Amino acid sequence: MNYASLVENIVDRLLEDTMDDKPVEANPFKQVYNDAIDNLGKELEGRRSLVLVRGISGSGKSTFATHLAAKLGHAVHSTDDFFMQGGEYKFNPSQLGQAHKWNQDRTDKALEAGKNVVVANTFTQHWEMAPYFESAKKHGAKTHVFNTVFPGKNVHGVPDAGIQRMKDRWEPFEGEIVLKPDERL
Repeated sequence: MNYASLVENIVDRLLEDTMDDKPVEANPFKQVYNDAIDNLGKELEGRRSLVLVRGISGSGKSTFATHLAAKLGHAVHSTDDFFMQGGEYKFNPSQLGQAHKWNQDRTDKALEAGKNVVVANTFTQHWEMAPYFESAKKHGAKTHVFNTVFPGKNVHGVPDAGIQRMKDRWEPFEGEIVLKPDERL
């Protein structure tokens, strides 16, 4: 099981627990996701693409990326995949640089092979997205950036101070599509 599947299972269980039998329309979290996926799917039909999904820990980026990739038939990549061992997430901060390079390289190889990719990562600052933009340009892929700002559950146990540091260094990205549960696209 990869990281995205693990997160999707956790979030689906949380949504089921909090939403009971309410329809998708009554759940702004699911509705905004569905709207964004449908709109992007229409725009990208038949085109090579790279979609970057950014947000702080617990914002729903992995869940959105997983659903988007499934709907569009894209691969989904996350630096967190590097830390999956035997179906469990085992983060090692000393390997973070290596993990980011690994994810950038596999995304570049996928684009080179003609695959479409969705990448989920915090991407708090512009320079963190730069290698992905370079790969997309090199391989003729159209890029889209989504910013997820859902009040989700932090599944990695990132301390509040770490989340605050992410918020403090956050750089808005011109042209990104911001997904909020109280807004419709």
